[in-house]
Amino acid sequence: MPDQPVHESAGVVSPHAATWLRAATAVLVVLAVGFLAYGIQHAWLRNGDIDASTREDEYILFRQGVYPNGHLEEPPATSGRLYSVYPPYAFPMFAFFFEPGGLLQARILIQLLSLASLVVMGLFAWRVLAPYGEPVAMLGAVAGAAMAGNGTALMVGQFSIICMGLIVLQIVCLQRRRPVLAGICWALAMIKPQIALPFGLLFLFPGQAIGALVGTAILAALTLLACFWTELPLQKVVGYWSWGMSLKFTEHKGALNPGGLAAALGVDSRGTQRVVAVALTLIAVPLVWFMRRLGQQALVPVAGFCAVAGMFFAYHRYYDNVMLFPALVALIALTAASRRPALAVLTAVMIGRLLLPQRVVDYVPLHGLLQAAIWTAAGILPLRLASTAVPRQETLSGEAGQMAASTVSSQPANRA
Repeated sequence: MPDQPVHESAGVVSPHAATWLRAATAVLVVLAVGFLAYGIQHAWLRNGDIDASTREDEYILFRQGVYPNGHLEEPPATSGRLYSVYPPYAFPMFAFFFEPGGLLQARILIQLLSLASLVVMGLFAWRVLAPYGEPVAMLGAVAGAAMAGNGTALMVGQFSIICMGLIVLQIVCLQRRRPVLAGICWALAMIKPQIALPFGLLFLFPGQAIGALVGTAILAALTLLACFWTELPLQKVVGYWSWGMSLKFTEHKGALNPGGLAAALGVDSRGTQRVVAVALTLIAVPLVWFMRRLGQQALVPVAGFCAVAGMFFAYHRYYDNVMLFPALVALIALTAASRRPALAVLTAVMIGRLLLPQRVVDYVPLHGLLQAAIWTAAGILPLRLASTAVPRQETLSGEAGQMAASTVSSQPANRA
């Protein structure tokens, strides 16, 4: 039987499937509340936000006019100094969190902004997945909040969730063709470049390049401010952070990133990072062609691909898994549109992996390779089927319908 085009009914799940989706959503809600509550109470009752405390120490030095990295002193300090791995433009950003209230203010802001970011992510997922029915939209809306790493991010005082919220706002602004606002969101998210940097590729969509210029200008201005404030030459700070800084802290055997590769091969992590940067540049070339061919409707699957690429091409900790949120949304949309059992299994496995604490995952044999296979499939499959999507899905109305078309193939039965 020949393949049939996708109609509006293709986005409506069966009553049996809807029951299972609602049950899964209820489980996700319970897990989300549990993870987030644990992280928040741990930060308050045990002062567990050690990362935020370290950032406060770095900001105090910066406020005093001292760059918070002993290796940039003359002569370089070998011990007894802070060794911040944050980029120079991040230190002026810290003022928002620590000025004037210190760690207490930062704890409150990080937690409130993280929760607000999860709401933004949930609304975004609902809007993208609404064409496929309420049960699917509900599942996607809570999936981002239920990731186990979110509790750890709140517990230690990390910016990961906030960065993902800003990236989602970047995507929304690009969808609405407001690249300047998108550039501002992206620049703010670059407080953690290992999360935000790969999403800079989204500015390669036609007509969006001004956003990259705005975002880069903001980061350049903040870098100049940091150098002026600490009285260090620009070339020294940028050169050290870009090329001279040791990346030993990224070398963990088994990690699926340049640091893990360096540890496995026994080579310099800086060299592997450069090779990966070249590889990312080469990937961007066909991606530009792809984005120009499909236009705005490919934003969601391309964002998912960027998320997965970022997981492989940069150093990450467990609490950074939230950056996979766009890939998860694109995969859920693809599964709902195609109704393929194999995709449903892949989606369930990916959600299940993101729900598991890292200490549980570590007991799974070959968990690194399995995880790599899951992430790769989640990043590539929506992109692959978006390449065969119709330019515009007339059976779905409004902006949500245009986004849904980005992960729907015009021939869903036999094309992958």
